[in-house]
Amino acid sequence: MKVLITDDNVDSAQTLGTLVDLLGHESCVTHSAESALDALAAFRPRVAFLDIGLPAMDGYELARAIRTRSELQPIYLVALTGRGTPSDRADAHAAGFDLHCAKPMPMGRVQEILRDFDCSG
Repeated sequence: MKVLITDDNVDSAQTLGTLVDLLGHESCVTHSAESALDALAAFRPRVAFLDIGLPAMDGYELARAIRTRSELQPIYLVALTGRGTPSDRADAHAAGFDLHCAKPMPMGRVQEILRDFDCSG
């Protein structure tokens, strides 16, 4: 399965990308919303892990932009953030995210998300 990872923290993004690859999937790592939008059209991922705290265009704006582009659907959007209040989760869902996850995300949780999506998607 193709998985996009977008995080402006290069080390975090690369680590998650490596984990996704080790789990038998294909990752594409980007570090800005603009580069994510470019990669989405070419890479066509089924799942995208998007950092909320991106510069210029944040993860909420990026999710909304993805949801308006019918050619990118279906895609499962996972919000990655250090913010985990009920309000933060509600904001993520309102922006179009399917799932809200706190960083750092344990390896087992990444594996669970990809396994569950792969079985249902």
